[in-house]
Amino acid sequence: MVEVVSGKLLSYNCVENPGRAVTRYQKNLGLYSKDQIARTFRKTFITLCRSRYDMDESILKELVGHEHGNTTDKYYNKISMNRMREELKKFQRPIVEDNA
Repeated sequence: MVEVVSGKLLSYNCVENPGRAVTRYQKNLGLYSKDQIARTFRKTFITLCRSRYDMDESILKELVGHEHGNTTDKYYNKISMNRMREELKKFQRPIVEDNA
């Protein structure tokens, strides 16, 4: 397995299909399951960010590419990369315990 120290974790040519890159990555790690598609991880990430880590909603929308729901956020609330990076530090990857 290759450790990614910097740069992109996933590489894909078409921004409309990052799900394929996630599937390839899962297969490389031996974690592929038809029940766990890219959308599953996206949903879990968003849910954890909001409910467990209390991330700012505007920043989370920006991170995952959701449209902003109001004019203020859409046009006047410009969020810097540093601010997003700081907010993202709140997220801690869930640890899955192996009971085997």
